[in-house]
Amino acid sequence: MFINEFITIGLNDYFNDLKAVSFEKHVIECICDIYGKEEIKKVFLTKDQNAFIDIIKSFGYPDNYFTRFLSYTIEYEKFKETLKTNPEAKTNILSRIEAELITMFSYKWMLDKVTDADIERFEKDLLNNFEVIRMKFNHSVDPNIIKTIWSKQKHDLQNSISLNKAETSFLETAVYKKFDLNKEDVQKMDYRMVEQLNKSITDKLKEAPEEIVKKPFRQKFVLSSGNGFVDILMMVSIIGTIASIGIIAFLLK
Repeated sequence: MFINEFITIGLNDYFNDLKAVSFEKHVIECICDIYGKEEIKKVFLTKDQNAFIDIIKSFGYPDNYFTRFLSYTIEYEKFKETLKTNPEAKTNILSRIEAELITMFSYKWMLDKVTDADIERFEKDLLNNFEVIRMKFNHSVDPNIIKTIWSKQKHDLQNSISLNKAETSFLETAVYKKFDLNKEDVQKMDYRMVEQLNKSITDKLKEAPEEIVKKPFRQKFVLSSGNGFVDILMMVSIIGTIASIGIIAFLLK
């Protein structure tokens, strides 16, 4: 068993059975679009479950979202059992899982780490899998809702990237360096992240300007989820699965 039954089925179907048709396989295909097919394949072949979890969280996808995603996959496997006795049963669990995939992709997009080709491939695999479309029309409460969710999220993300490139102002390189930040990394962030980060730095400078002039400020900002978290954690979140992308908080400690 790799993570849980759903993930195991999906990985086996995607990497070992080209003819397999399953919703689990569809989900793994989209995950590979987001995080890289070779990266996912490597952790699957080495049976490194912790590395798989780290990959899913690598663009900032939060722990509680990952727990929610796994709970949805468990619920889907239960729904499959329901279909054995009630073939006409309907659910919204397929859409919930796909909405989580959109959220994962959105975190990557927020860090400006997607290309037009990435967007096109993810959209194609998310929306144009014929077997999944048929499955949703047979068993989903609202078979078209994911198209609506993706359309709105894509519009909001494209708008935020446009604003990011057109309107963002940055602090001096030396100021970021005082906080062990690389200005080039900051310039890759969504404009709202930059605004909040700049405000946090400015406020901190006002609190202890003399200390920062004397020596580099030892607390660090971390730009994204990953190893080496230090004193100040900056976290980005998506407000719901159908809302616009936004910043929830900068947690300063």
